[in-house]
Amino acid sequence: MLRPTLFRLLIQERHWDNWAVFCNRFKEAARVLAHGIGAPQLARTMECGR
Repeated sequence: MLRPTLFRLLIQERHWDNWAVFCNRFKEAARVLAHGIGAPQLARTMECGR
């Protein structure tokens, strides 16, 4: 049996294992990072679809 990855454990710990929740958190992190590096246009290109 495979052990879960650290990424998977962190997702479960934060209750982000629902796709919609994960996607929203991912988009917010992308927005913050884009603004932090002075490239806010990158935040507008973020898509999180299936």
